[in-house]
Amino acid sequence: MSVRVSDRNEGKLQVLDLTRRLAAHTIRMCKNEDAFPKRQRWVFTQRIVDEAIECYSCVRRANATLMREGPTLDTDYAYRRSQQVEAHARLNALMSLIDLSFELGNVGDRRASHWMGLAKETNEKLKAWMRSDSKRYVALGASRDGA
Repeated sequence: MSVRVSDRNEGKLQVLDLTRRLAAHTIRMCKNEDAFPKRQRWVFTQRIVDEAIECYSCVRRANATLMREGPTLDTDYAYRRSQQVEAHARLNALMSLIDLSFELGNVGDRRASHWMGLAKETNEKLKAWMRSDSKRYVALGASRDGA
């Protein structure tokens, strides 16, 4: 049985899929020699690809760190949060580099708009995930104290 479109909920961790898609799209964009000639590969495009891959890696590491009630909750949350914060910083750096690639004329308006749109959507999902984790941590911490 299928679920009506109006009754569907968003997946809790769409950010993982979006970050993967963003990294893959970034690599495809940077491999395009019409947009980024070989002379720019080591100067510019490598930095773009590195930020996208590191952002994805941080999201994967954060997702792999479970937050469960117990003695390791504080350290697990701190590590998970640090990975989310680093992913957010990497994503902001990536958006700056996408903007710069548009400014330099490497990508046209349509391609830059799509690429930046994917990055912004990822950013919104990442921030939502961070807010959700923060609320969950408080709830787990409150239940630990017996409140």
